[in-house]
Amino acid sequence: MKEKRRFRLILNDDSDTLRRVPPPHTEEKVALAVDYLKGKHVDCLVWCVGEQQAYSYPAKKVESYFEKLDALDSSIFPRKNDLMYSLYKKGIDYLPLLIEEARRAGLSFVASFRMNDTHLKADPMSVLASRFWQERQHYRLWEITDGKTHYNACLDYSYPDVRNFYLTMIGEVIERYDIDGVELDCCRNPYFFQPSEAWEKRGILTDFLREVKRLLTEKGKQTGKELVLITRVPFGEERLRKGGMDIEAWLDNKLIDILVMTDLANNYNRKIEPYLTMAHKNGVLFYPCIEVDSDRYNPNFYDIITNPVAPWHHYNSSKIPRIVLVKRIRGIAQNFLGQKPDGLYMFNYPCVLNERKNNRYKDRKTFEFLTEPLNQIGEIEKLKGTSKLYTYWTECPISIETGRPAKYHQTINFLLLDPDVEEKGTRVILRFAEVAERNPNALSKYYQNPIVPPGRIRYAINGKVVDEKYIMRKQQPRGRILSDYLLRKHNMVEIDVPYGMLVCGDNNISFEVPGFPKAKDPYIYIYQLEIEVEGRQ
Repeated sequence: MKEKRRFRLILNDDSDTLRRVPPPHTEEKVALAVDYLKGKHVDCLVWCVGEQQAYSYPAKKVESYFEKLDALDSSIFPRKNDLMYSLYKKGIDYLPLLIEEARRAGLSFVASFRMNDTHLKADPMSVLASRFWQERQHYRLWEITDGKTHYNACLDYSYPDVRNFYLTMIGEVIERYDIDGVELDCCRNPYFFQPSEAWEKRGILTDFLREVKRLLTEKGKQTGKELVLITRVPFGEERLRKGGMDIEAWLDNKLIDILVMTDLANNYNRKIEPYLTMAHKNGVLFYPCIEVDSDRYNPNFYDIITNPVAPWHHYNSSKIPRIVLVKRIRGIAQNFLGQKPDGLYMFNYPCVLNERKNNRYKDRKTFEFLTEPLNQIGEIEKLKGTSKLYTYWTECPISIETGRPAKYHQTINFLLLDPDVEEKGTRVILRFAEVAERNPNALSKYYQNPIVPPGRIRYAINGKVVDEKYIMRKQQPRGRILSDYLLRKHNMVEIDVPYGMLVCGDNNISFEVPGFPKAKDPYIYIYQLEIEVEGRQ
């Protein structure tokens, strides 16, 4: 059996790169989508062409985004900067040009389809909303509650015309373009049926994949080229069941070539087994996905009414400093590569490069800084000695009460697969937000000072107590922290970790307040644990 090509780094671009090109618009500018990738670790470009309409190609068999732009200009993607649309108006299909440019840059080109995207919910009459969707409100997955009901704009794949719509669009792209494969992005968004019915109906989605695989196989026979099928799905059994995604059946039936898995945001404690072994057992390549945002703990993930103090779990988050973003990307790449996957997949990073103020056309220096990780994260050796940031927000918050032993709910475990932490001379900073709150069991009302005095809490890393001389506290004002929790005035605690306390592997930090509890002893909350490994380069 011919060995499959192993990509170091697969980059997903939702076509944003060509929607933000300053005029004048010429065919030569199509190369902007790939020219910045030359010499980088990216060797496969996954380009979004379809969602609940043909999003970025001039469709003939389904409704096209381009057809509507004259009447419904988008404030998010103004047509004046949309290179694809400008060429379309001149009668030029940009997609063959882009595929040619990708090949010239040494990249494979895969057409991506977002299988149930719900961006349109923000404005149901906008250019993002297809007539197909608008006319089928009775097909919506109204049972869905999470994402503050954002995801209930998904359509139900139980209905044949929903499946046929997507198959028509996918089949048209396979037929018309010289692509290297297709991606079915099952994470935009991860629902295909009413959640309570999804697992019972999982065979419908498996049959859908089987039909896509058949279309790719037929095209491959015609062209003499093997076309790959990539699926991007969420980590976690509950999400897979609620979405109706039976990945074991997909693997056992050899329906896919590459399995990409994601937490929809970066979970630095994510272990990729048993999925890596499941994939390899069936000859399928496995790629964990790097996202832009860090994951957070959401105790009421599936509730319609969520806690306003806690973060919400849609894709948006506070805008983070550029240097923090780059360090985070290196950190999640290090933790994934330390588990030996076949490579890495990076989702939607071009939006960072093009949508924010760090625009490639206005600030070249910043653009080059932000693209630097693309030349580092494809090979673990390139990450050695670089500055990295690991965020363990899914494990927070925790509460600490006087007298409770650390092993009872007062220990945070964290995965740190970075050999640099065992190198002498590497500075490692462990930090977290800390705030004292009124004892919820106290009978009387009283004011609780939110600032915890030095020495009140005993911190231990991997069982070794940290001396106060290694601890620094910075008082912070009331407001939302980066992990989106709303805090009172609080301390940001930084521990300059002594050499030998951390290991490359599983670690933990524990918290204890010694002594016998008093009636007004506070409950102390820990938020936003993170580890910064300072570079030596």
